[in-house]
Amino acid sequence: MSLIQEALKRQQEELEKKAKQEASSEKTPAETVQPKLRVRPSEADETVSKPAQESLEQREPSPEVPSEPETVSSEKQQQPIWMRIEGLVIGVIGIILLAGLGWAVYHLLIRSRAPEKVTTSVASRVEAGKETQPPVTGKTEIVVSTSTVQHAVSSQAVQTVQTTGKTTETVRVSSESKPSPSTTPTPQTTVVIIPSEQGTTVIPKKIVAWPALKLSGVVGKETYGSAIINSNIVQIGQSIEGVKIVRIVEGGVEVEYQGETKILRVGGSTR
Repeated sequence: MSLIQEALKRQQEELEKKAKQEASSEKTPAETVQPKLRVRPSEADETVSKPAQESLEQREPSPEVPSEPETVSSEKQQQPIWMRIEGLVIGVIGIILLAGLGWAVYHLLIRSRAPEKVTTSVASRVEAGKETQPPVTGKTEIVVSTSTVQHAVSSQAVQTVQTTGKTTETVRVSSESKPSPSTTPTPQTTVVIIPSEQGTTVIPKKIVAWPALKLSGVVGKETYGSAIINSNIVQIGQSIEGVKIVRIVEGGVEVEYQGETKILRVGGSTR
């Protein structure tokens, strides 16, 4: 307000100076002889005050300006509702995008990661086959193959062997090719021994107690993928409670435990 007042004062001073200059310039020698006309002070004040009032009206701020912040504040109070809705929508879309990106990365990692190689599966199967031999009921056939034979095979087909238990065993020797008199052959021979019922040993079958495992789902194919067992994600080649996941088959997985293998179907269990 002080600046406005100073400006008004300056304008009034300038107007007064201009009025004085005009009055001095308008004077003529004839006017000096003629009597001077007195100007009423009220008229001079009105002439001076009218331009000042006009300039004040032009420079004074309009009374409507203070009301603008109120309208702006009311608009700001209404805007956050829409802004919150937009923020929620953007947040939900961002969460969905992040979840999709994480699933894609996880899927690529599962495909790129090769499972551990099973190196001891064949040996364990052979040992399991030896331990779980079926019982001998009366006659067993033992097949023996020899790669080299140092002597010629005799033409006798049946030989009688005396055993210490006073039991006779018949040994049948069959050769794939007859030897020639000039050369010494090395045939593959098969010896079939038919033992008697006495003196036979029965190997008991080993019973393996499997842990309780339930298969809920399978993802992947053959040796690539994973299975959901007991609500846990287990990849091919890994073990859970001592049971190893060998591979994925149709409708389930092949598992191995203590040398014994089994097919575990989806929705089924080991017990």
